[in-house]
Amino acid sequence: MTELVIMLSKLADSNGNILIPGINGLVDDVTPDEIAQYEGIDFDMDEFRNTIVSEAAIYGTAKDTLTHRWRYPSITIHGINGADPSPNQTTAICPKVTGKFSIRMVPTMEGKAVKALVVHYLEQKFKKLGSKNTCEVKQFGESAPYWVGNTEDSNFAAGRAATNRVYSTKPDLTREGGSIGATLDIQNALGHDKSIMLLPVGRSDDGAHGPDEKLDRDNYIKGKKLLVAYWWYFANA
Repeated sequence: MTELVIMLSKLADSNGNILIPGINGLVDDVTPDEIAQYEGIDFDMDEFRNTIVSEAAIYGTAKDTLTHRWRYPSITIHGINGADPSPNQTTAICPKVTGKFSIRMVPTMEGKAVKALVVHYLEQKFKKLGSKNTCEVKQFGESAPYWVGNTEDSNFAAGRAATNRVYSTKPDLTREGGSIGATLDIQNALGHDKSIMLLPVGRSDDGAHGPDEKLDRDNYIKGKKLLVAYWWYFANA
């Protein structure tokens, strides 16, 4: 258990930066135009802290928070299997433990390259411990590729125009929606020369995928108007 905790502590620093060499080299360089987009997004840090019910936001500005949520890779430690999960006092020694973590991939990271870097790094770190135990690094399931759309085409132009028409506000371009795996399936089926866009109709507090997921009546009504407006602008592009 002690060695596993040591190994997990080597994955990232206290600022969320991944410590695995070579990972950042797989990521697209940020451009001035991209930074300008982040700086113009309507994102309030106080509201963000209230949403996560914590003051523990790593970054203090909206731009830094958004870039590290959306365009830089991040690592999450999910738990340890084999440890005693009870709150009771125990003297048991775990014969075998498994640590689980994931890396959120962004353009232009590829799963095979990430896996190779992770396995090599952890094997080298474990070797330096001089442990008499054994360590196996393996991937559970297949890695999900990143997806990003071309925001400059007529599809996105129609989406922006429709949003402005219905909500009377300029829409923000985001990099959320990573859990919607069907997006990439549709892109692969239609071909990468076809434009795919995620056009939301809900609110940030809808609790997507949660037990109390909702859709406000106002968003339901305006959502229908949004889709109608989108089709009109797209047809007349």
